[in-house]
Amino acid sequence: MQDKTKEKHSRTWDRWAKAWDLMLSLVGYDIAFREEAVERLQLKKGDTVLDLACGTGLNFEYLQRKIGKEGRIIALDYSQEMLQKAKEKAEKNGWDNIRFTKTDVSGFERDKQVDAVLCTWSMVSFQDHEKALENSVKTLKNNGKYVIVDFQLMDGLKGRILNPIYTLPFKATHQHLDIKPWKTMEKYLKNVVKEDFSGWFASYYIASGAKTDLRSICQRPYVYMGKEKQPATRGDL
Repeated sequence: MQDKTKEKHSRTWDRWAKAWDLMLSLVGYDIAFREEAVERLQLKKGDTVLDLACGTGLNFEYLQRKIGKEGRIIALDYSQEMLQKAKEKAEKNGWDNIRFTKTDVSGFERDKQVDAVLCTWSMVSFQDHEKALENSVKTLKNNGKYVIVDFQLMDGLKGRILNPIYTLPFKATHQHLDIKPWKTMEKYLKNVVKEDFSGWFASYYIASGAKTDLRSICQRPYVYMGKEKQPATRGDL
């Protein structure tokens, strides 16, 4: 039953693929949010980025500016038509440092770790966003950044009035605005920060965090009684 649901979702996004870029071009905030999300990844030349649910590849341009030709993008999506549009975009621009993978992120595995994970306007589409986050965090290197940009329910009186209408198009595409991925991020990442943004008829957020190895925290110098101390080593114990 779950596989049938996944295929149904995939076909839904296949149908959206042709009009996706045009639709988002009419939404004034899309580019600004993508650029800000990429900035928060703190990328450098040569980095490898997992573009989670990459869609038609609208993040590629901003990621390429940061990682350069020596960097790599792992473009993952469950919709074949979305991936095809992304491949066409890559070929047109000569971006040959992108690896395309058609798979559901809840079952995605990768031996080599990445420097950053980016997910734009897509976390609400996952059937199991907690599993998607858990799996994608596993691919992240220590100190790697994870950034999500997405829609959320509106708060307060405005939300009580408008949410029933606001959520209708999302329900039509099997998306769930009642999830709170930033809470799940706090289970696996450190220094999670969420920033909210409001429009006339929508609500969005950017959430970011970093994967930190607890051993690296224990190895940092600390201050005791006004003096910097070095952590104990095994030989000191």
